[in-house]
Amino acid sequence: MLKLIGVARSRNFRCLWAAEEAGIPYEHVQTPFTDIKAAPFLALNPNGKLPAMQDGDLVLFESLAINLHIASKVGAPFNPAGDDHARALQWTLWAATEAEPAMFQWGIHAYMRPPEQRDAAQAAAGKAATDDRLAVLEGHLAQRPYLLGESFTIADCNLAAIYYGSWMNGFEFQRFPKVLAWLERCFTRPAALRARRLREDWVGDVVAFREALAAEGYTEVVERSQPAGMKLAEHTHGWDARGFVLAGEFRVISQACGDQGGGAGAGFALPANTPHYETTGAAGARVLIGRRTQ
Repeated sequence: MLKLIGVARSRNFRCLWAAEEAGIPYEHVQTPFTDIKAAPFLALNPNGKLPAMQDGDLVLFESLAINLHIASKVGAPFNPAGDDHARALQWTLWAATEAEPAMFQWGIHAYMRPPEQRDAAQAAAGKAATDDRLAVLEGHLAQRPYLLGESFTIADCNLAAIYYGSWMNGFEFQRFPKVLAWLERCFTRPAALRARRLREDWVGDVVAFREALAAEGYTEVVERSQPAGMKLAEHTHGWDARGFVLAGEFRVISQACGDQGGGAGAGFALPANTPHYETTGAAGARVLIGRRTQ
């Protein structure tokens, strides 16, 4: 069976998404970042980075190569043939060489590093470079819903995954309405939602959740009890929020980020100033929420 090795909160997310879209059986081996310099993992990926893949005797690193392998297991439309196959390779390489370096420069100085380690000038430069790439993408998507036309393909998976973190963390896509609409189509597909749940529910217990929040600069953590049958009107908060449902059912719903949360163990994430509303089930809910002010 195909094994995808690495936590979902890494580039392994795009591989999990591709496997879900392909509809093939796979095993998610949740090797954490703390284990990637140890000998067992280095035997799979000598770079000491996530992810790695095993498929029988085949071992691969590089997430986009893994995705192309996953796509090769199925036919069209996910894995196009002929000229469209060449176009899928083009956009996959563009994701790696053009889209990701610029977006990563913005992301690392906008939300990934602790505030005291961020450089506003570097973030601005990354945003400007990203805007240049998004202008190219905006023009390409002007006459088509997906990169290659009417159908979602591995090209869309490979490129959209580059922008997932920025889409979740407040990048200003509003100047590029075709790109934003495309991202929302991609990230709300059933397979994408399944993969997102693997990534966004990245902890299984409260202690680990608190440790993850602290590592990402969420300095305020609160536990709230929510009444049964609650449905708050649409509103915004001035902070990034990440939450974990301790008991009951709690959902956070927004146009930008979709329907998140759910029953006990579910997670959700919302960038600051995102319009959303919140609901609970018939028994109410108990929720742990981290807040991070930009």
